[in-house]
Amino acid sequence: MNKRNILLTLSLLLTALFSGFAQQTDDFRYPLNLDLRTNLLNNVMLTPTLGVEWHAEPIWSIKVDVSYSHWGNEHSMVQNVWFINPEVRLYIGNDERFYLGLGANLGRYNIYKSVFGSLFFPGETGYQGGLCSGGISAGYKFALNDVFSLDFNVGMGYTYLKYDSFTVTDRVRVYKEIKEKDVTKHWWGPTQASISLVWKLGDKR
Repeated sequence: MNKRNILLTLSLLLTALFSGFAQQTDDFRYPLNLDLRTNLLNNVMLTPTLGVEWHAEPIWSIKVDVSYSHWGNEHSMVQNVWFINPEVRLYIGNDERFYLGLGANLGRYNIYKSVFGSLFFPGETGYQGGLCSGGISAGYKFALNDVFSLDFNVGMGYTYLKYDSFTVTDRVRVYKEIKEKDVTKHWWGPTQASISLVWKLGDKR
């Protein structure tokens, strides 16, 4: 089994694992204030994501998601990606479903004719480099039952990118132009978007 099939299988297993427990009742509790999470959008794009959210106080929490994908080769289709997304959240409202967050993203990527490449970087150009971002976010947790919920999240802020762009000719990476090496970009705008399936481990909140 190649790496792409392994990542696809892992993505499907993560989604199935969380979905399979979605019929649990509110009697299923642990003496913890933790949530386990998986980002369904990333899973669909063959980048399995696992996360944890610790509710330090009834209205405050700390969330960390980790995403990783590694398949393909240097000469055809490639998607090597890892990201870490920490966030501090403040829950508001009577039911504490809405929240505001302050978070960041840190990661590296190597993308050529992949799922990400086809959606965001069409054509024969590949990109490799790193990014970091920070900003504010807002979201809402839609309760499926007393244990499971869907977490809808969007974020805005500042992003810094550094990357090389390339094409592949005769199985050799070729930089398009000298100006395409060590390119840096800075912008203000969207920094994240996610739909996560959340499994609550702990007392009712």
